[in-house]
Amino acid sequence: MDVDPAPLFFKCVDLTPDQHVSWHLLKRDGSNNDEISLLNVAVCLRGEFCSSLLTGAAAERSDDGSSVLKIFSPAVLESLSITCRAFDSITTYSTTYMTDYTCNLAIRSHAIEGCSSDSPMDVDPAPLFFKCVDLTPDQHVSWHLLKRDGSNNDEISLLNVAVCLRGEFCSSLLTGAAAERSDDGSSVLKIFSPAVLESLSITCRAFDSITTYSTRYMTDYTCNLAIRSHAIEGCSSDSPMDVDPAPLFFKCVDLTPDQHVSWHLLKRDGSNNDEISLLNVAVCLRGEFCSSLLTGAAAERSDDGSSVLKIFSPAVLESLSITCRAFDNINTYSTTYMTDYTCNLAIRDNPTLGCGIEPNQDQTMYTAGCEVENIYILSRHYTCQFIKLAEDGTEEEFGNSTFMLVEEPRPVTGICSIQFPSTEYSSLIVRLHPNEVQDIADLRV
Repeated sequence: MDVDPAPLFFKCVDLTPDQHVSWHLLKRDGSNNDEISLLNVAVCLRGEFCSSLLTGAAAERSDDGSSVLKIFSPAVLESLSITCRAFDSITTYSTTYMTDYTCNLAIRSHAIEGCSSDSPMDVDPAPLFFKCVDLTPDQHVSWHLLKRDGSNNDEISLLNVAVCLRGEFCSSLLTGAAAERSDDGSSVLKIFSPAVLESLSITCRAFDSITTYSTRYMTDYTCNLAIRSHAIEGCSSDSPMDVDPAPLFFKCVDLTPDQHVSWHLLKRDGSNNDEISLLNVAVCLRGEFCSSLLTGAAAERSDDGSSVLKIFSPAVLESLSITCRAFDNINTYSTTYMTDYTCNLAIRDNPTLGCGIEPNQDQTMYTAGCEVENIYILSRHYTCQFIKLAEDGTEEEFGNSTFMLVEEPRPVTGICSIQFPSTEYSSLIVRLHPNEVQDIADLRV
């Protein structure tokens, strides 16, 4: 029989009026799983009231020849089986006079949808939905976040997020959070608050009595959380993202279809480095085209839940950070409805080239090559274009080369080269794309 932490009902049937009834749980004790004991839960003596032998349990007899056990105790979650024992004599209480009806139990470990006992649930700064299932209509429900406080990571507190009282509307206890109850026995929490990004776990608490609100009447369904620290692809919380004067691509991922998206640069203004402003770059409204708010920038939305910003503007080279802002309501555009994904920027100079042309040993072939230094952006596709000058001074492409990065602590070095059989060209122009920096490769005698 499947059981979970919600209050449970067990019904023992086909009892005779002259039988006593007792209820028992077979459970594992202590840290050693080989230690098993029989826990007395409740007893109903013939012709008398039932008595509870376990806190959080209650039994009763019915005229239809049955006994019902209702159990709130967490002891059921450590149990292997439930037993209804029918017996004739309270004094001789032995195997001669009793019969056991036993049912093995299969414990459900979680009641927060999508949560696994094997690994934490991934969450990020986007609005989040948590669903608590298998609730009974007579239960109240509250939501809580277990979070670290202050600069001391050892300080932990339980943050009240929302509560739904039985038969009443749900109330939010945290700005940027909203909960609701459904007829399917579930409660859904939607949370915009950044408090979730400092939290260790999310808890859905089911309880029966708002007045006695104690362990006897409540059950916690808890799911550990694994926080995704960034939603700008390639950005790390450990170090800033490298940018240089070449055209740049930024990708904001894990967006929901109902979100608007805007891009911003935090930059220093004027000669006073203490003056900082937020520069609007582009905006993509839900279901509409994207608009550029800065010359030399363009944004787009994709069906994969991402937004890409391409920026040529030199404004990025005066900026401290890039921000992708996801928000739900263009009218109220406030902290309640928006989440910022920010990545700090490290401004780098263009790579530098050192080029030359050399013959091979038998001088039948020549190699034009360059060593490209100070490469910071390893994800970029670099190419070297070799160019010869025609007699009229116009450029003619001589060919594109192979490009290889030499892995070492950043900045790294790249090597590009091309071979040709003729000695006609003692000098070539070499241009590095996409940074558009160039050097002259001369024949080395």
